[in-house]
Amino acid sequence: MMNPVPVDSSAVRPLGGPAAPAPRSDPQPALPPALRRPAALVTAASAAVATGLGVTYAGESAPSVVDSWLQPPGNPWVDEATTTAALLVDVLAERVPGVALALLAAALCLLLRRRRLAVLAVVGQGATGVAAIGLKPVLGRTIHDVHYSYPSGHTAALTALVMVLGLLLLDVVTSRHPGRARVATAIMVAAVVAAGAAMGWAQSFLGAHYPTDTIGGFCAAVAIMCTVAWLVDAIAPRLRRSRRPPC
Repeated sequence: MMNPVPVDSSAVRPLGGPAAPAPRSDPQPALPPALRRPAALVTAASAAVATGLGVTYAGESAPSVVDSWLQPPGNPWVDEATTTAALLVDVLAERVPGVALALLAAALCLLLRRRRLAVLAVVGQGATGVAAIGLKPVLGRTIHDVHYSYPSGHTAALTALVMVLGLLLLDVVTSRHPGRARVATAIMVAAVVAAGAAMGWAQSFLGAHYPTDTIGGFCAAVAIMCTVAWLVDAIAPRLRRSRRPPC
């Protein structure tokens, strides 16, 4: 007669009893691992451009040679339709709509269970806005001899918003279709550049900023958002470990 095989009673779940909890997986990062090295290079380049333009045009109150080349005087495209289009783009980054869109982006990230991206939506966009507002009086570049202009806060705000949405799209697509990561990354980059260019055009067309102000705003947003995303990914695991009960 065969001897019975010993069974570990701790591994047996009573019939009808609750199932053992599944191990929790790490949440999706704010910045995908594959993009961290390219993002570091882009952050350094963007910070260098934003700083260089700010130092170069600090205290100025007239368009530079680059501004005159990018936006020659006597724009022939001034008409009602073009002005309306510029105003519609501009309103996306006004204070109330801009804050509302940032909160909606954070809510969408939470709905899709991307908590780190939700943090990036709030903290990253907030840091971008504070930096744009705080740098203007420090650098002192003005337009129309009255308004501080560098960097463009509107351009920075829309760029930061679309970066969050682009990273969200990238994360959702790659989690379901890993083979489409390159396509999703290309779409994200194109969307961020298009958003910055659209707002930059609107601000220059409406006479609110010089073109170089908008380039500085775009670069500042990219550098700040990438930095905040890296910080979120670095801090989140430590906070999670600190909340685990001791064994």
